[in-house]
Amino acid sequence: METSSAFPSRSMDAILCNGHLTGTFTSVKRIQRSKIRRPVKNRICGEEGDDGRILWGNMRHPSENQLSHRPSILSLIPLAPIVQAAPPAEALAQIQTLTSHPFTDISSDTRLACWTRSTHVFPAAFPRSISGSAVHQAVLPTYLRSLDRVAIARDIRARNMAGEMRTEVDKTVNEPQLFMTAARYVNPAFESDATGKHHSSDGEIPITLILTHANGFHKETWEPSLAHLILSPAGRKIKEIWSLDCVNQGDGAVLNRQNLGLNFDWADQARDLLQFVLSYLPDENVTGPSLPVVLPRLECPNPEFLQLDRSSPPNTDEPLYWRHRKLKLIGHSFGGCASMLAATSIPELFHDVILVDPAVRPKHDTEIATATRLAGSAVSRHDQWQNRTTAFSKFQKNPFFYGRWDPHVLNRYVEHALESSRSVKLKCNKLHEASVFTQCHNRVSESYYRFLNLLHEDRLNHRLDRSSRGSPLSHRFFVILANHMESIIPKEIASRFPSAVRMNCSGHLIVQETPVELAFLISERLTASNRPAYIEQELTYLLSKL
Repeated sequence: METSSAFPSRSMDAILCNGHLTGTFTSVKRIQRSKIRRPVKNRICGEEGDDGRILWGNMRHPSENQLSHRPSILSLIPLAPIVQAAPPAEALAQIQTLTSHPFTDISSDTRLACWTRSTHVFPAAFPRSISGSAVHQAVLPTYLRSLDRVAIARDIRARNMAGEMRTEVDKTVNEPQLFMTAARYVNPAFESDATGKHHSSDGEIPITLILTHANGFHKETWEPSLAHLILSPAGRKIKEIWSLDCVNQGDGAVLNRQNLGLNFDWADQARDLLQFVLSYLPDENVTGPSLPVVLPRLECPNPEFLQLDRSSPPNTDEPLYWRHRKLKLIGHSFGGCASMLAATSIPELFHDVILVDPAVRPKHDTEIATATRLAGSAVSRHDQWQNRTTAFSKFQKNPFFYGRWDPHVLNRYVEHALESSRSVKLKCNKLHEASVFTQCHNRVSESYYRFLNLLHEDRLNHRLDRSSRGSPLSHRFFVILANHMESIIPKEIASRFPSAVRMNCSGHLIVQETPVELAFLISERLTASNRPAYIEQELTYLLSKL
């Protein structure tokens, strides 16, 4: 059944989800804090002081970074020079790189017809943050069928914990180069002025979106949301979209198969994202067939940024127009954590950071148990079927997971998450998915405390510098939460974010379950003329037909 090109109509207090009035959009209320609080200790990240500032123990001293907009806790090691510019030809031949029109099955609206998708490749961050992540000959562990899935998950976690964490760039690292795959969606209809610069229909510099997906998914999973976003009021502002695969998922898993070790550090997804922005995001005027499949490395306009967390910030609070672009970052779940790590590393790069139920929260007592449960679910996942038709039928009959997804999302999962030989199987090895779920390196809590640190510094900066005309840097962050029962972020933590909204009609997999509603919220954010410190009122606006 074809999805309407318009947003569904809504009453003042309800939202239409999959044909039923099932919930409301509710804003996150600010929780008043007591003036006197007992400091909350955190074993990994330090203490939270009476003023809400995070005290980092033996990490970078706060006084060194008080107003600099650089994180006090160092999660991202610098980007070293790559050791290989392109993947082997036989590996590259295994992924589809033909240009296509990706949205024709979603809507026949002519506004979508001009958009094209092309697939591109670029070197991932080097070196990796943990040993055993990139290896010269990939050999994954094998487990007896009789072994309990929890035991397997614990073994995968133990292997990750045993890996050597790198805190500096070591030029003697002997590991192969991994590669990233990215889908580029572009609208060539934007007109250029006499200088060759592009402008949207309202005369503004158009938006470039950069997207990162949840664990176990793929770059094309965003397409239904993107189609409805393009049809929304924000669509006229968007010229270009880049959606990135994780190195061990989607086409990335296919491209890197011979060199993927079991170990994985979430920080590397953030480093890969920044590697793309700093060194491989093409010049804005390069379009269409002139853009090669393997993206060429470009000179970084600010080489200091390649130091990531250790870079020196520019002398401005305003976002940069990086390569003449207005960059906006969107990440979901695991991709949301990576986006938060990247955005708190060099916040000047991004005009907006939209986090969709991100894996960003303080460390909690059940964290290891939760990670083990998720990893256990991954290792027990069915990963092979006779053909795509059989796989699709099986997915549809799973009411608690795949059955909740939007049909267009499910279609893309069958098309892009599976690969064919004699049968079809998941591109992402389930042991790699489980390894990501083990989350051994505390990046979820680090991303949360890095944001709190930035939030505090930003507010202090604006109190001291009354001449600053821009909105606080922290207001560029916007969080979209799932319902209370399924959201990663606890209710008591949600109020920490300056701008946040809860989607009661969706579980954690918002991108997969409610792409139309998600597109509406993203559109509202991209077209907003003001940025309130906190959303205090219920979202009771009415959606009209486009």
